Amino acid sequence: MFVENGLLGILVILPLVIAALLFIRRYTDDCGFLLKIFVGGLLARLVVSSIIVGFGLQETFGEDSLVHELHGFQLWQSWVDGAQLPYYLRDWSRPWGLHILIATIYSVFGRVPILVNFVGDVLGAGTAVLVHSIGWHIFRNRTTARVAALLTAFFPAMLIWSSQIMKDGYVVFFVVLTMLLLIRLQEKFRLLDMILIFVSLGAILSVRFYIFYFAALACVASIVFGRSYANKNRARAVIIFSAVIVVIAYTGLVNVGREQVDKLSNLESIQYSRSALSKDAASGYGKDSDITTASGMAMALPVGLVNLLLAPFPWQFTSIRSAMTLPEMFVWWALFPTMILGAGYTFKNRFSTAIPIFTFAMALTIAYALFQTNVGTAYRQRTQIQVFLFIFIAVGWTILKERRNDRKLEARNRQIEFERLLRGQKLES
Repeated sequence: MFVENGLLGILVILPLVIAALLFIRRYTDDCGFLLKIFVGGLLARLVVSSIIVGFGLQETFGEDSLVHELHGFQLWQSWVDGAQLPYYLRDWSRPWGLHILIATIYSVFGRVPILVNFVGDVLGAGTAVLVHSIGWHIFRNRTTARVAALLTAFFPAMLIWSSQIMKDGYVVFFVVLTMLLLIRLQEKFRLLDMILIFVSLGAILSVRFYIFYFAALACVASIVFGRSYANKNRARAVIIFSAVIVVIAYTGLVNVGREQVDKLSNLESIQYSRSALSKDAASGYGKDSDITTASGMAMALPVGLVNLLLAPFPWQFTSIRSAMTLPEMFVWWALFPTMILGAGYTFKNRFSTAIPIFTFAMALTIAYALFQTNVGTAYRQRTQIQVFLFIFIAVGWTILKERRNDRKLEARNRQIEFERLLRGQKLES
């Protein structure tokens, strides 16, 4: 309430919140828990957004939020005054979907950035609900679904990046939604789910274009290798996907971002970007690596994976901002073995059902490991993968909990058997 226009922001998102609460009550299992998770996650994000905006901490926690807000404002000005768009806003690799959202909100309420923050907060809280649904659909285990939802709702990195005007929160929401819909389609074909998949893919394309191709790869993997309860449903899904792909090709959507994709698939271009990131940033790494050769790529990949999944390390702290992540990193490092245990179990027992998240997470992890050479950027972009790693952590946590309960039960049974033998010996004597 202390931040300027905070009350207006609450009123703006209120219809979204009410719609989300009604949806959770009507269409989700474990709705009592999910209502608490959604409301708790939303309140946490509203507080973070208000603190960052109220105290002007955007440059400290995410300077890109200022850039995106400015670009959305410039787009709004072009709508209102007919001003010519700056050349950099005509590039399809820009998050034009986010800019359109900002300009649309400004068209109604004027330039009030906190409104955009609060809309992102609703999506961030909703992501935890979607992750719970993924965990439930794959494992049918309430503990697994709940732990994954809790981590998504309240893990610091998820809070920070979804509480600002940045691409990450929006991308994570729509990627998770796409994966959930793909998993639901394996259970039963629903035309609405198919439509929502393409809407979600379009949203991903409009915010971070290259993630679209990784999500599309997960769609293909889900159709070809995923589990389906009825071959007829799978055939229908393939036919519809094929028809839509033809439509996309003829409407020219495939050409969107083609130039950028060509650049990203060019090893020389990637190497140039890697070198620039590692040298220009204080937290850069891999300055001497060269991925233009197979041997160089093989040497760079392990370093990239370690930094992407586990950084920042204490020796990489270059500012107070990076040092603030240390408590979170201690928790993350402690959970990592549990994640490996859960991923191994999922791969062995639920691979066909979980193939969309395996495909997306593995492909994007390798791509980022090869491309990124900046700790700060890797830490932020890890959330796009981390949201699925939370599911594996929840699986590992459930396995350890069940093993502990089994040991307690075995010890109790041995105690009961021992006491029974003692009573028998007393009766014989």
